[in-house]
Amino acid sequence: MAMERMKIFCKCLLTLLLAVFAVLPVLADAGVPDYSKGAQELYVMNTDWIMPIGYSVIGIIYATAAVLAIYSATTIYIKLQTGDEGFLKSVMMLLGAILFLFSAVWVLPAFFGAGGSTPLW
Repeated sequence: MAMERMKIFCKCLLTLLLAVFAVLPVLADAGVPDYSKGAQELYVMNTDWIMPIGYSVIGIIYATAAVLAIYSATTIYIKLQTGDEGFLKSVMMLLGAILFLFSAVWVLPAFFGAGGSTPLW
């Protein structure tokens, strides 16, 4: 029994070490900013590296919101046609999700200063 546990422990340890050492080279090239050149280099890093990621994330949020809105609208239509309870709850949940996505994509970036001359939307 002890030998079996030792084998499992060695396999887990080997897997953990392999995962750590396989990920380290990827993290080394992940676009780590160089702070030694001052504010201008930070601005360039922001416009060249962070902003494109923001555009991609917003596109993913829009696509997910579209799929979920279609699903939710279909569910609301079915509930309305069949006379099920919870119709109003479903409508309120859809409106809450729309308000959250609106604030997450438009209001919060503008509030934290991500708008400026290159807005996220």
